[in-house]
Amino acid sequence: FNGLNVRLDELILEYFRNSHLDFRSISKLDFDIIIQEYLPGMLDRITSLCLSDDDDTPGQIDDFFSHGLELRQLVNLHSLLLSNIRSESIMDKIILDLPYLSNLTHLTFEQCYFPSQNTLEKTFTYGNSIWSLPQLIYLCFKVNYKYRQSHHIVDKYRRDNGICIRASVTSSTLEYYDYEYPSMDGEDWKQLIRNHLPQLQRLEFRMLRCMSEYSSEEEQIDSILNSYRSDFWLVEHSWFVQFDWIPGKYYGYLYTLPYAFDKFQILAAIRSKSTSSLDLNEHSYRYVKSLMYKPRVDGLPSVSYIQFFHIEHLSIDLPVSAYFHCLVPRLDHLISIDVLSDNYDDHCQEQLQDLLDRAPRLTSIRISWKTLTSSLQQLFESQHLSVYQLELLNYGGTFDREQCIMLRNIIPAIQCRVLNLVLADRTCMLDLINTMPHLQALNVQCRIGKRHPSSKSTEKNSAWLQEQLSSTGIHAIITQQNHFIRLWIR
Repeated sequence: FNGLNVRLDELILEYFRNSHLDFRSISKLDFDIIIQEYLPGMLDRITSLCLSDDDDTPGQIDDFFSHGLELRQLVNLHSLLLSNIRSESIMDKIILDLPYLSNLTHLTFEQCYFPSQNTLEKTFTYGNSIWSLPQLIYLCFKVNYKYRQSHHIVDKYRRDNGICIRASVTSSTLEYYDYEYPSMDGEDWKQLIRNHLPQLQRLEFRMLRCMSEYSSEEEQIDSILNSYRSDFWLVEHSWFVQFDWIPGKYYGYLYTLPYAFDKFQILAAIRSKSTSSLDLNEHSYRYVKSLMYKPRVDGLPSVSYIQFFHIEHLSIDLPVSAYFHCLVPRLDHLISIDVLSDNYDDHCQEQLQDLLDRAPRLTSIRISWKTLTSSLQQLFESQHLSVYQLELLNYGGTFDREQCIMLRNIIPAIQCRVLNLVLADRTCMLDLINTMPHLQALNVQCRIGKRHPSSKSTEKNSAWLQEQLSSTGIHAIITQQNHFIRLWIR
């Protein structure tokens, strides 16, 4: 109904008085329409906002600011999520606007740039802006690996500004993550809970436990588990734990059941022991959404007592054995897959095809292999896929013009909108853009041979591409990140 007449437009705006805007994965066309035509008249009505510079919307946040918009204009904003901002200048601009968001209660940074611990002046600036928000009750830094890159901002202000963790807990939920020295046994936990957390009803943990090479693994594991077999654990609370280990490695992971975290790794065949006598298998790992499966095929058993039924993200090395199929009986929830193979033969081709057949909801595929063959085209031609994002890597190699022509035949069939590649010829970028009308974003690295491109060559290729696109009337947002040229096209 929007756009039929002024009265209907006013009714629509009135209906959406409190607006929740999530611009993640949006097309550039839709983003431009909203930013230019609607956003200026509803700035005071926006209560929730998500902005992202991820691979499917590269350059979005800079484009947001280029229209004269500022975060400080969103006076009624309660929730702000910022994703994949790697530009220091953009982060500086955002941080300077934060103190003006006096109604902000929830703030989330996903994979964003933060100053290093050595940049004290900027650390103070960022910290002051965040901690000056008067209504803030939720602050989250989501990072994959470099946890301490942002943790020191929180830790610094916790010490210097009187923010501390107190022993008296009034909240009904306490989440605390400590990566330093997780070696508590069942008796230690028992004393801690009875002395300081007598009302605790739910306990979830995962701890790395190292073992001595001079004693029996089985005996050490039994000793650990026995400390969790008292009445306190089994009768009073019905809390159960499990110990997973790889024989001969002298370490393992001890965790509560059901497993409470969303990620799990399988690097070799796992043995397990538990304090539970019940078969809790299907429900024990219902929270696991992301699985990394990297064991070698040789010597794997054909059965597993651990099973995952709700995997959404899978990283897997091919070929696999029956052990994998026992671990993951079904893939009906899978939405993204990352496949690696250093010997991509017919057997791997068949296994990959089987994985795709079993994943009806799959939208993102990342494939890395040693040599590119026409079997890839046969693979996608045999599937009825609708893949939103496709990333193809060739073990340090590049895609030449002939292979790009093959891609032009594949992409329309699977309706791909986001494409990530390493190319040998920069003119292939133009070919891909001009022949794929549904392509929304393109992330490309131009490489000569196996040499990684320099910053200078990446800037040169970006300028060349901008000039070529301008001459054809295509207006794309072009940014650079880690020597990749990132285009938000449509």
